[in-house]
Amino acid sequence: MVAIATGIEGCPCLNTTTTLSFLTDRYCTLSNGQKGIQLTLGGSCVPFTYGASTCQQHDLLHDPSCKLDQLFTDQSALSNTTSSNNNNIVPPYCFRAFCYVDANTCKKYSEERVYRSGYFGYDENIDIYYSYSKCNSTAEDWLEVEDDIVGSRALGGIDIEA
Repeated sequence: MVAIATGIEGCPCLNTTTTLSFLTDRYCTLSNGQKGIQLTLGGSCVPFTYGASTCQQHDLLHDPSCKLDQLFTDQSALSNTTSSNNNNIVPPYCFRAFCYVDANTCKKYSEERVYRSGYFGYDENIDIYYSYSKCNSTAEDWLEVEDDIVGSRALGGIDIEA
């Protein structure tokens, strides 16, 4: 996974590392023993550099659903990849590059599409926006699954009815 350079002006990737490191109630431990941040309750533990500074396939690097080495755990899974069990298929959003951006700058100086991250609630006073188009990519795959991933994990996967 190499950082993807783009020639798109007016919508730079932001270094959100410091912002994410202030969310002390979300601290978790990465597999390498370093401190990270949990994106959702019971969700992925990612480094503070997740989405920061450069266009990368951040999900492919850090989302357990995107880990190629964990998809095929035995030979039967390798021989039957077209089974009805879709757990052996890497979601398309994993391959899409994105980065966090300043929404106001992007709206003013570019035509990039930006979206507010659902990982950070309004009550946390953190407005982080991301862009796939800034990285010559598309958000369509992510937007199709965002509610399932972000919404369902927000309360640990429990449903509340009112």
